[in-house]
Amino acid sequence: MSTVQSSVQSSYGPDLAVDGITIQREGSCAQTKYDHVVWWRVDLGEIKAIYNIKVFYRNDSNNNDSLRMSEHAGFSLFISNTTKLKDGYLCYKNTDTFPHLLSKHVCVERGRYVTYYNERGNGVIVPLGSRRNTTIAELCEVQVFGTNVEDSADENICLNSIAFFAIAGVSGSFLLISFGLNMFLWR
Repeated sequence: MSTVQSSVQSSYGPDLAVDGITIQREGSCAQTKYDHVVWWRVDLGEIKAIYNIKVFYRNDSNNNDSLRMSEHAGFSLFISNTTKLKDGYLCYKNTDTFPHLLSKHVCVERGRYVTYYNERGNGVIVPLGSRRNTTIAELCEVQVFGTNVEDSADENICLNSIAFFAIAGVSGSFLLISFGLNMFLWR
């Protein structure tokens, strides 16, 4: 599994968003520079049957929640089989509200790449009150849930087996159970 992003702010590279650490503080998050277009992408290594994506945004300053949410407002999530965004499937587009700093999105699609994308500029629709000229991606963790494609033919796959792909070094089918801050993975 590999990650890449549009730019890197300081040493906050793209791998920080798939290190398994869900702490939403600076230093634990992948961070781009401010720009008109920002993106972050994970390569799952092969085509997977994806069901759900969870995004943990930076959230380390109580007085700046609305600023943090406005910076991510208007973001999109794409699933694709190539690194070209236009070849992908738009599984989520934020258009009407500020996103929560922990957001969950049902995205049922097959693909190898998951891309977080955001842009600002003329003609770009973002929620009212959003930062208008530039944006930033501060992604503390991106979790992609699904299964291997050959396993996805089972109609009960969501009940029987959930795979957890977006943590470095984890592959195959797993059952994920989460209790508060503790996650348990069984193979």
